[in-house]
Amino acid sequence: MVVGGCPEVDPDHAELVARQAQQMIQGSGHVLVPNTQRPVQIRVGMHTGPVVAGIVGVKMPRYCLFGDTVNTASRMESHGLAGHIHISHSTYTCLRSNQRFSFERRGQIPVKGKGMMYTYFVVDLEPGEPVVPEPPPPPAYQHGLQPSSSRLKVVPVRRHPFSAVCEVM
Repeated sequence: MVVGGCPEVDPDHAELVARQAQQMIQGSGHVLVPNTQRPVQIRVGMHTGPVVAGIVGVKMPRYCLFGDTVNTASRMESHGLAGHIHISHSTYTCLRSNQRFSFERRGQIPVKGKGMMYTYFVVDLEPGEPVVPEPPPPPAYQHGLQPSSSRLKVVPVRRHPFSAVCEVM
């Protein structure tokens, strides 16, 4: 799961997540399924909306995202197609003015737990600069080392009105 626009609100959050999703789909084609020797295919679902995030657990803490936005992104993934980025209308609204993207309207589909929803596929992305993963932060015991800043990062509990969540399967 990936989130953009959290903790700092970023007007480009949906674009960053969509570009990363495209690169994940392209990268998965280089991985072969061991028993069939065919490329791995993944489905990607995106939804834009509010999220709540935080660390859960004491013995084995995990960073978790909560809220209807996460559930809807998961539904976009599960109702999508392999090798496609399936987006909700709210994500489409964020991306439609960006000339790098073109869309295929899927129309109204029944989405489990949500009813009928208008959805779209992102069918083409103009190549941009690649999303380079940030190196992992240093362990907490290494004082004085600061992780490099990035527009996509993991942070403690905050709530933002507009965040893009990408669910990958």
